[in-house]
Amino acid sequence: MNFHNFEFTSIDGQPLPAKSFAGKAVLVVNTASFCGFTKQYAGLQALWQKYRDRGFLVLGVPSNDFGAQEPGTASEIKTFCETNFAVDFPLAGKLKVTGPDAHPFYKWAAGEVGE
Repeated sequence: MNFHNFEFTSIDGQPLPAKSFAGKAVLVVNTASFCGFTKQYAGLQALWQKYRDRGFLVLGVPSNDFGAQEPGTASEIKTFCETNFAVDFPLAGKLKVTGPDAHPFYKWAAGEVGE
């Protein structure tokens, strides 16, 4: 089992299989629009722009699991990211990343490296 075995759904509701990222270095990062670290979007976008042509990919994963800091809908999240930070790196749809209902990728990652 590895990252490429997992399936995500894009913020637009389209399939986003991790296998489509084969051959790339992928940074999977939890995001939230109302977090104290929301300005991380600017840094993530800059990182993506700088290295995407060299096989680097940022995958933003919005989650409301940490202090309810991502309460918006997929459309609201996408608009916020594009309008405020010109984000054009891939965003998954909002996911559970902790607990028994966590997305399978996060369950696998927790088992591989711990929580």
